[in-house]
Amino acid sequence: MKGKKPAMALLVDSSISSGLLETLSKLRPILDEMGDIKIGKVVVRQQEAVEFSKIIAQEGFIPVIIHDDLDIHLVLETMELIYNEKIETLAIATENVNLLLLLSRARELGKEVILLYTSDKVNRGLQNAADIVLPITH
Repeated sequence: MKGKKPAMALLVDSSISSGLLETLSKLRPILDEMGDIKIGKVVVRQQEAVEFSKIIAQEGFIPVIIHDDLDIHLVLETMELIYNEKIETLAIATENVNLLLLLSRARELGKEVILLYTSDKVNRGLQNAADIVLPITH
């Protein structure tokens, strides 16, 4: 029997991809190989919620519907996951450079950080703040 997979949290920034369904359906099998997803959240703007909520639920994730600034909610959700003692790995699908310091902090606290991105222009600092960097292609 293989060793126990690390407990993982996944946080998805819905602004990374116009093809959210394709992105989410590709994330789960990749991450299932790397850990046991205990928490899966997708931060979406209110105007996207109707369109994306069903897609998000079909993949077994929780939509976090926001009414205002996406960055603030990404930071708050990331902080909550970083300080969750049951989570060993933080997988985050984002290209938001505002999360750079939080990803660095997660590593300082002993969390493994996986960065998932869709763009060729993802910030080098974000990549360097992660233990593992994985592109998601459509």
